[in-house]
Formats: sequence, C-alpha cells, structure tokens
Amino acid sequence: MPCGIALDSPRARPPLRRLRGEPSIRMIGKETMKEHFMRYVSIFALCLFALAVPRHSLAAELKTYGEGGVSISIPNTWKVFDQNMRDQVMRNSGGGKVLLLAEAPAPEFLKITVAEAPAGMNGLTSAILGEGTDEDIRKMCKGYIDMVNKAGQGKDPACGRAKIGKLYAVATSQRAEAEGPRPALGNSTWIFPRGGKSTVVTFLYKPGEKTKHQKLMQRILSTLVPGPDTAPQTPENTPRR
Repeated sequence: MPCGIALDSPRARPPLRRLRGEPSIRMIGKETMKEHFMRYVSIFALCLFALAVPRHSLAAELKTYGEGGVSISIPNTWKVFDQNMRDQVMRNSGGGKVLLLAEAPAPEFLKITVAEAPAGMNGLTSAILGEGTDEDIRKMCKGYIDMVNKAGQGKDPACGRAKIGKLYAVATSQRAEAEGPRPALGNSTWIFPRGGKSTVVTFLYKPGEKTKHQKLMQRILSTLVPGPDTAPQTPENTPRR
C-alpha cells in the first residue's frame, strides 16, 4: 500500500520472549483496552459537534505542526483550530492533551484530531506491539469491540494491528448513525503506544467515504512522529492529586 501503511501480515508470529519483569503485550487485556478507549471516546465525540463542515487535494503542500516531541503534517489548505478550541475539547475529554484539531475546507468532509493520552497501555510500546502474535492482537482488540457493541453508540467496530513505516499501532474503526444534531460519521483511529503514554490520531469522515479519503489519510499518517517512549506509571511515579 502507498506510504508504507498496511495492516499487519496475517502470518503467525513467534511467541514473545521477554525478560522477567518486562512488559508484554499479553498484559494488555480487554479491560485495559476498554478503559483506554472509554477515556478518549469523549474527545472524538465532541469533535462531531466542535468542528464545522469541511476541499482537500493530494497535491496540496503539507505543513507540520508539533508539540512536546509529537508532530504531524497536514495539507496547508486545512483549517487549524486554535488553543481555545483544544482547551474546550480537553476540558470535556476527562483527560489527555489535544495537540491538533483541523479540518479540510468545504465541500469535503474530513477532520483530524491528534491527542496525547496521559496513561499508556500497561507499558506497551510500538516495538512490543510489533512482536505480538495474532492471538495476542485478537485478545487485545476484543475489549475495544466489546466496548463499542455494549455502548451501542457505534456500528461495525473493527480493530487490528497496523504498521506505519517502522512503527506499529493499534488501528480501529467504527461508524455512528445520525442522532439529533449529530450527523452520521465514520471514524478511523490509530493508537501509537509509548510505554507510559499513547499518541492517538483520529480521522472523521462521512460514512462510505473512507476509501475516498484513504490515500490522503495514509499520506498524513506517514508524516507522524509520535514522540518518545516514556516510563509507565507506577505507584512511585504517579502524581498525587
């Protein structure tokens, strides 16, 4: 696929071999996935209302935005929302830091959110994710799929491992039907685990237009620098409230 982005090969991978005490993908069960996604579902839901209707071109030049070691490039024709809007999203998200909110110009409808999750996934990193077996990934993703189905707010949830350049991410997607003022939307999210944190990139689009926007989303994702790995939180290094 273009830009080096592809779902991981279905071939079986060898079992993980790690030193005692080192984190493993098998530590990431469905409950951890549920907590991780429930924390950030409000970020993505708020974007449904916070951003207006979005014209983009694959030929458009890219402009890079970055903060705290995380950077990504988007077309320079896109509207980028200011700090006030990002602060509003953060206040309603229950945690996390929104690094970028942007949308393509009308008449196209494509939006992006880049956020940094304050808590990682039990020490999971891109490298460990890449070493996981197919069964590890299936078990990890079951939590996300169960959460979406139970909440009843999304349809056709999908989850798997994706490789973007040399990085591995947890890739998810779902669609939401129209409800009240909220339009029907499709949602594709990539979570880049970084030990004690995660970088989360989400695209929103009209249902049925994922294929239409796929090349541009892949082009943007290929520019992502997710930031350095950090130590997972422990009782010793967790800030007291």
